[in-house]
Amino acid sequence: MKKTILTLFFLSVASIAFATENQKMTLELGSASGTMDFKSDDSQVNAFALSHPMTGSMFALAYTKTASSGLIYGAGYHQFSVSGEATDTSTLTVSGVDYEPTIKLAETLKISGIFGLVGYNVDISEAMSFEPQLRIGLGNAISYNGDLTVSLLGASSTSSDSKSLSGSPAILAFPVSYKISDTLFLGASIQLVGTGIEYNSGGTTYTHVIDSGVAFSVGSTF
Repeated sequence: MKKTILTLFFLSVASIAFATENQKMTLELGSASGTMDFKSDDSQVNAFALSHPMTGSMFALAYTKTASSGLIYGAGYHQFSVSGEATDTSTLTVSGVDYEPTIKLAETLKISGIFGLVGYNVDISEAMSFEPQLRIGLGNAISYNGDLTVSLLGASSTSSDSKSLSGSPAILAFPVSYKISDTLFLGASIQLVGTGIEYNSGGTTYTHVIDSGVAFSVGSTF
C-alpha cells in the first residue's frame, strides 16, 4: 500500500513538471573561440612560442519543450569549428652547432553531433526570458587536423596530422530570448564548451580546446 501511494505521488509530480506549455525551434549562429597549448619535454623545443588562440564559428538547431513548472527539455544538433596558427623562430643547438629554424603550426578543431538538453525557464518580463541549459553531446565527433612546417636554410618540410574521437561534451548554455510576436523570437546565447583533443608526439604535448561560443538566435514557438 505504501509503495503504491509513493508511486502515485511521483507520477503526479512528474505529470505536473512535464505538463507542456509550449514548444520551440531555435536556430543559433555565431562565433567560437579556443586555444592551442604547446609544451615539450625538450627545453630547446619548448622555447618556440607556438601556443596560440583559435577562432571560428558555431551553429545549433534545437527543439525544446517548456513545462508549466519551467522545466526545459529537448534535443538538437550543433557544430563548433575553430582554427589558428602560430610561427616562431628560435635557436637549436645540435652537436655544438647553432641553427635557427622557423616552425609554423596551423590546425583546425571541430566538434559536431546531436545533443540532449535540460534547463529551466526564468521569465524576466512578459516578452523576455532567461533559459540556462545543460547540453550533453551524444556520441559527438571531435576531430583535429594540423600541419607543422619546419623551415631551415631556405628549405621547408611540412608534416600533416589528424586525430578523431567520439565524445560527450557537456556544454553550459545561457540563452536569453525576446518575443517579437506571438510565434517569433530573437535572442542571444553564451555557451561554455571546454572540450577538445590532447595528444603527445615525440615528447611534445599538443592540447586543443574549444572554450566557448557566442551566438545570436532566431526561432518560433508553437
